[in-house]
Amino acid sequence: MWSIEIDTSELVAMAQEADRLLRRETGRAVARACDAGADEAKRSHKFQNRTGELEGSMRGRLTGDLSGLIEATASHASFVEDGTPPHVIEGNPLLAFPGRDGRTVFARKVNHPGTRADHFMQRAEARAEGVLQAGVETAAEEVARMLSK
Repeated sequence: MWSIEIDTSELVAMAQEADRLLRRETGRAVARACDAGADEAKRSHKFQNRTGELEGSMRGRLTGDLSGLIEATASHASFVEDGTPPHVIEGNPLLAFPGRDGRTVFARKVNHPGTRADHFMQRAEARAEGVLQAGVETAAEEVARMLSK
């Protein structure tokens, strides 16, 4: 009798090590991408930062081993990101705001001209995507080097 034994245990061990390496490095890339995206949102916004609330609400964070989130949690973030169309603001019963001469002006309603979209989160997404892609490519190269040994 003649036989050939096929043992894949070494191959399986290499595949498991490659999986661990890829997951570890991809997780690190996700973390870097979240941080870079949040930094980009803070750095590139065009709005006048009056209170710091919106900029202070911008952050990146991990939501899992291989997932993350870049967010601006201020209640007015979407209005600044997307802009607003012209609209009427009505008082209840009156609106009060500082006039050009510094005195308080009262009105029942005003026609707001709307606001131009800033798209700071779109820029954050683009930056995060580039950082993530570079990180995953580096991780894949490390796996390829490990497997070629």
